[in-house]
Amino acid sequence: MQQTYCNPGTRLSIPPQGFPIYESFIHYLEAKPVPIHLKEENNFAISGEDIQPFLTRQTKMIFLNYPSNPTGGVASPEQLREIAQVIRGRCSDDVRVFSDEVYEHIILTALNITASSLAQGMEKITVLVSGASKSFSWTGGRIGWALFPTAEEAEVFRNVNINYFSCTAAYNQEGARLALESPSARIPFAAW
Repeated sequence: MQQTYCNPGTRLSIPPQGFPIYESFIHYLEAKPVPIHLKEENNFAISGEDIQPFLTRQTKMIFLNYPSNPTGGVASPEQLREIAQVIRGRCSDDVRVFSDEVYEHIILTALNITASSLAQGMEKITVLVSGASKSFSWTGGRIGWALFPTAEEAEVFRNVNINYFSCTAAYNQEGARLALESPSARIPFAAW
C-alpha cells in the first residue's frame, strides 16, 4: 500500500503499537515514520488533540487501526470524528488515511464506525482495508481488499501489488466469495 503513495523521505504517521508490517515497510521504502504513541490509560485510542502535533502539510499517510491489532483498542465515534476533523484541517488534500478495518466485525458491543464516514471529505482521502481472515475465523485464507478514493489509485495499487503477490489461490477466492455471500454468515456492512 505504501508504495502506491510514498517515496523516500515521505512522512507517515503510525501507531508504533500497531501491526508490525506497517513500520517495517515504511523503513523498506526509506520513508519517515512519525510514531503516535498509544496509551493504555486511554484504551490504546487517540483523540484529535493527541494526533494534532504529529500532522503537517507534509504528512502523506496516516494509519488508523481500529479495532487495533495487537492492543484491541477501539476508538469511539467522537474520537474518530475529532481525528478526521484534525486531519482535514492540518493535512493537504493529497494525504491518505490508511484505515485498517480487518477486525471490524469483532466488536461485540456495536457496529464498527470508520473515520471516513465522520467528517466531510474524508471519503476522498481514505483507503479502507479489510478482509475475510478475522471476520470469518479464517486466518489461513489471507484474503483482503482495499477501497480507494479513486479508480486511478486502485489501478496503481493493482499494478504494484501484482508484482508482490501475483494472484491469490482460486480456492481462497472462492472461499471468500462463499463466506461473503452466505445468508448464514450475514455480517452488517453498514459502516461501509
